[in-house]
Amino acid sequence: MLLTLLLLATQPAAVVTTSEGAASIVVDGLPRTLGVDPALQRKLQDLIDVSRPQRGALVFADIATGRVLAIAEHDEIDAAHASAGLRPLAYAASVFKLVTMSALLRQGINVDDVVCSSGGQTRIYGRDLVDAPCVRSWRCIRVEDAVPWSQNVTMAKLAGRHLTPALLTAEAERLGLVVPDGDSDSPKEPPPSTSLGLQSFASIPTDDLQGFATTAAGFGEVRLSGLDAVRLARTMATGSDSPLLLFADDVPAFAPRPVLDDRSRHLLQGMMLATTTRGTATRALHGQVKVPKELRGEPWSVDVAIAAKTGTYTDRVASQDVTWLMGFFPAQDPQVAFAVVVINDEWLWYVRALEVARAALASYLQLHPERGTQRLAKSATPSSSSTQ
Repeated sequence: MLLTLLLLATQPAAVVTTSEGAASIVVDGLPRTLGVDPALQRKLQDLIDVSRPQRGALVFADIATGRVLAIAEHDEIDAAHASAGLRPLAYAASVFKLVTMSALLRQGINVDDVVCSSGGQTRIYGRDLVDAPCVRSWRCIRVEDAVPWSQNVTMAKLAGRHLTPALLTAEAERLGLVVPDGDSDSPKEPPPSTSLGLQSFASIPTDDLQGFATTAAGFGEVRLSGLDAVRLARTMATGSDSPLLLFADDVPAFAPRPVLDDRSRHLLQGMMLATTTRGTATRALHGQVKVPKELRGEPWSVDVAIAAKTGTYTDRVASQDVTWLMGFFPAQDPQVAFAVVVINDEWLWYVRALEVARAALASYLQLHPERGTQRLAKSATPSSSSTQ
């Protein structure tokens, strides 16, 4: 019910991008100018339009200032209103694993521990959470690999063993998500992502172990907007949280709140870098992939070091396929946070978030080639397990 009220609350009109790259939205009947980079805004708007999702968004922001550099949306369901860039319409999916892992690190989990599991590719059953030595299809991995390889059952098991609903709720609120009726010591109303006031939504079960564990793994009722995901990426990069600056006349509302200690931040950054160097986003960002011809207009080499997290969720009820890539770059010296979210029909779709993200990152690096000078030396790839 609360989610319905959240999504039906007074919404701004969709982002309007001019041919020159200026962007604005109408809020409460009044137009407001966005403080975007015109060249990047125009490129990303064209990109999301040719990608033809049911709903989708591309959001880039400067990490140092929090200024939103571009926010491009496409919506074929309700084109008149703001879409997935501004509203929490998309399931967070495995992006929420970052919140869960942050909570686990806060509890002192050893990232070198090994966890064995089976199943859980598209859903998690109660039997998946119980160790059963007779199961032949077990896969055993270290804790530090659960995020890069997006291991659902591993994350669910770890949450069930080391966390409680109150601890996960506290971490979600600490990182800026809204948890209704949350039972934690964190602020009950985290600051919104921007002065626009729209917020994420996370429902964490408190009386159902299986429901709690599956939510921790990314299968729960957790929704993010593109802005929310960029804000989370910025927190992963800096260790602090503060709202993004969306409008041209926005000023910082408050000083950044430190939310991650150095150990947790370094470990999470290592896991996100591993996602793009040996995990679920490696092939899409660095390999040879087949992409629609409309997305081939930019240089296809994305070899700047990127720290990111993928996410995939199939909503059988709404027949929708949700995909994410969010993160920051360069990984060694974070300067830009980004999020790409694509919501497609479950059966009829054109491209997913990873392909769109690769083209978007290439577009950004074409406009700002100085960001591409920090190449990733594979021999020097940092291991999160070596970080103290």
